[in-house]
Amino acid sequence: VTSIGESAFDSCYKLTSVTIPNGVTSIEYNTFNKCKSLTSVTIPDSVTSIGNGAFDNCDALTSVVIPNSVTSIGSWAFSGCGALTSVTISANVTSIEDYVFDYCKSLKSVTIPRGVTAIGERAFYQCEALVSVTIPDTVTEIGSEAFSGCTSLRSAKIPNGVTKIAYGTFSSCAKLASVTIPDTVTSIEGYAFNECSVLPSVTIPSRVTSIGSNAFEECEYLTSVTIPYGVAEIGERTFYNCQALTSVTIPGSVTSIGESAFDSCYELTSVTIPSSVTSIGESAFDSCYKLTSV
Repeated sequence: VTSIGESAFDSCYKLTSVTIPNGVTSIEYNTFNKCKSLTSVTIPDSVTSIGNGAFDNCDALTSVVIPNSVTSIGSWAFSGCGALTSVTISANVTSIEDYVFDYCKSLKSVTIPRGVTAIGERAFYQCEALVSVTIPDTVTEIGSEAFSGCTSLRSAKIPNGVTKIAYGTFSSCAKLASVTIPDTVTSIEGYAFNECSVLPSVTIPSRVTSIGSNAFEECEYLTSVTIPYGVAEIGERTFYNCQALTSVTIPGSVTSIGESAFDSCYELTSVTIPSSVTSIGESAFDSCYKLTSV
């Protein structure tokens, strides 16, 4: 046997173990999908590719070692493996595809090998136990909601080369206390750090020209922020309910402040709106109870 075909063991609910022989080079689409009792699997070093959804929803799978022979792991390959606590990723993998480890609720740590250049959309979505992640400096692209819902993640260092913090990348990372954004970033998209409730500070690089709506919404511990010159718009609810925010610098490049942009920033005492601003949206500074100087 040199390959295991599409959906070969799909929905074999009581399958507890499987031995894949040397010589197998590919595990195809949905091969072991919904094998809910499968607790362990050894992938031989003859395997070069793991297809989309290959181990999707293998609820009992606790650990997996992806050998260095593997060069590609398909989307959803280990999605929904709720008992998976550890994973070793092949050093020859160059891309972490979309949804690969989403809903792996027990995954505690992951090291992404050097050589990986892209982390796909929702790659680690809702990995609630993930405390740490190492992102190598070879990564230049991180997809939308890649780490969204990683409620145990404490810190993140985004490597040089990444130019965009995509939509919802770290949304709902409730314990994220430290994040490093490199100078190469030019855009922070909507909901990027939404509900990072304990994040105390963030340095927005000088090259950033765009900050999306809701980007820092519900960052309740954020105390100060400097918006770099070049940003043209502060979108809707960008800093909504940043309850600890005491100061904000709005540069002369900003032309509009969106609806509820600083709504419920209870500790904000003063703000200087530059002459470049032509519109201030509804409720932009609503419930800023301590605001005494504008």
